[in-house]
Amino acid sequence: MKIKESQILKTWEKSGLYSEQLLSSDECDLYLEESDRIRVERNKSTIPYKHPHTDSQLFNKLMRHPRVLELASLIIGYDTNTIDCELQATQTWMYFKPPGELGRDLHQNIFYSHANKGEIINMAISLEDADETNGCLYYYPGSQKEWCLPINLDDDRLLTNPEGWEHERGKPCVIPQDYVNGELVDIYNKVYCPVRKGTVTLIHSHVLHGSDDNVSENNGRSSEEIDQVLTDYNTAQEKVRSLELKVSEQADELAQLRVHSNRSQDYFIKEKAMDAVIKLAAMDTIASSNLNELPKD
Repeated sequence: MKIKESQILKTWEKSGLYSEQLLSSDECDLYLEESDRIRVERNKSTIPYKHPHTDSQLFNKLMRHPRVLELASLIIGYDTNTIDCELQATQTWMYFKPPGELGRDLHQNIFYSHANKGEIINMAISLEDADETNGCLYYYPGSQKEWCLPINLDDDRLLTNPEGWEHERGKPCVIPQDYVNGELVDIYNKVYCPVRKGTVTLIHSHVLHGSDDNVSENNGRSSEEIDQVLTDYNTAQEKVRSLELKVSEQADELAQLRVHSNRSQDYFIKEKAMDAVIKLAAMDTIASSNLNELPKD
């Protein structure tokens, strides 16, 4: 039975996250077979795979799933007060998480997307069952009300990132705190979000979230490999700022920044320079993929 829009929006407003069953078990198995094909072509690498929709008609179809587009349009339209919201898909990712794989540090998607609040949303589709043992998503309900929060840098943790994926670990987001009865405590509580295979989860751009390590020991497929397909959607009227910036503009901005001796600030400046190159590459990818022509429901 289809859930009422009012119920979806109520859950979204309260927690910044919403999940529902999207795919059947048989459908998930088809996508798992396709992900295995991709892994074989990549020498069985478990490094996250960028833009699987460009190499797979099956994942391209999943990105355009009618219910996925319906939910994205509903949520973004609600957050931006936009009627008949048109969508633009900005990127897709595929994550592999076998036993022993490390989790993703606490973060906000907005730290990397640079979009206006409410104009972008992340969707995660789990192709296998996920729980606390094998590293399911956790989040902090209510934290979507915060703006972009600062991060801490962990040099040792940064070394655990896969090659070419410098944002996975080592940059945990700061959790807002306040004093309660004389004790400094986190404002928001950590909540795990276990899901069944085939579940789609919508994640607010500002909600704090991450995942723990996969510490399962079962060699069965359901825990051997946690496959997740991620897609970001934003409004067609307001393109994500990270795709609008040009390298020359970014260079001008960097030139005006004051370089301090503080290690974390120097690192942040370096990160901005790297992001400028990534943004132009993303613009070329999106243009060539024709993602502006998403079908309407």
